[in-house]
Amino acid sequence: MVGSLTQPIFEGGRLLGNFELTKARQDELLQTYRKTVVSAFADVDNALTAVRETTIRLRLQREVVAASRRAFQLAEQQLRAGTADIVSVLNTQLTLFQAEDLLWQAQLARLLAIVSLYQALGGGWEPRMERPVNAL
Repeated sequence: MVGSLTQPIFEGGRLLGNFELTKARQDELLQTYRKTVVSAFADVDNALTAVRETTIRLRLQREVVAASRRAFQLAEQQLRAGTADIVSVLNTQLTLFQAEDLLWQAQLARLLAIVSLYQALGGGWEPRMERPVNAL
């Protein structure tokens, strides 16, 4: 009879312990969720900033390429007119090629920033395998 009276007391302590453990686990999960949400917002913010900055850099690099192209065309005209030497033309051509290379790098950086934004917003990124085309 005494054993049956003390059993609810021990079970009550066990139930209270389980409740407190469950509550602590719930609090831990809530903090993890909050951290994940804050991290996701930070990722989106960083990706948006990268898209904006790479877009500006791309626009400016397009202007550099246009100016370099005009300088090269002018150097070619001066060479045909006999007022410039081939070294000047080759130097302006080298400058144009370098500017175009930087333009391609800026375009790649912008595309990578867009992909990062897509991923930060929850989009998946799985490469799609193209089927080989039978040329025969």
